[in-house]
Amino acid sequence: MTGRWVVSLPSVTACLPFIFFFALERENGLDLGSFADQLMAVSAGVLVALLYLYFAQAIFLSTRRSRKQSLSISLFVWFSTGYIQGVVTDLYAHQVLNANSHAVTRLWSSFFTTGLSLALAAYWFGTINKIRNENSALKQLDQLLNVDSRELSATQIEAKDSARNHLKDALLPKISQMQDLALELKESAPSATTQTTFDEIESQARNLYIEIESILEQIEKTELPDSDNRRFDLTQIKLMSGI
Repeated sequence: MTGRWVVSLPSVTACLPFIFFFALERENGLDLGSFADQLMAVSAGVLVALLYLYFAQAIFLSTRRSRKQSLSISLFVWFSTGYIQGVVTDLYAHQVLNANSHAVTRLWSSFFTTGLSLALAAYWFGTINKIRNENSALKQLDQLLNVDSRELSATQIEAKDSARNHLKDALLPKISQMQDLALELKESAPSATTQTTFDEIESQARNLYIEIESILEQIEKTELPDSDNRRFDLTQIKLMSGI
């Protein structure tokens, strides 16, 4: 079970109207007496049951805020609270109001209605809290991924500029120097064979120069993804799902 929501002030408060309404309907059907007598008997049972619930959660569910609790212990606390409510209501009606005892009816109706109410409220509030925590974690992960995306885009831009500058400032001047040197050596070469060799070197240098310029153009035309448009949209869970 979800730890802190097994028994909590919001969940118990949400159950009280239903518990009171059902108990009053039961006492009206049992013909306890006037509405004031019915209200007093029901209030006595509910107040003692709440006092019992306070001590029961402190004893059996003392670690509920720090870790999950056993389902069997949680069920015991919920339904025993309903049992106590039924016992006290019947005792008050019989001993104080001098009405007939309907112990079996009061015990079983309180046992099931109060127990189920507390169980459903705990499940409801626990599920809402779980979904909120998951949505908070998804939101934080979404922010982290978007920060990483922006940092990655900045790194890609830096790498692109570095490659372009290296080709333009380092390789192209050297290839141009190689072309000039091959041309000078060809003009001063003593034989036709040597001149042919330098022609080939000059041609290769020229082709390499053209190829590097083509690479530079491709780098310039390369579009990096826009970090503002590339956002991770992690779907959050709706509060009503799974309930």
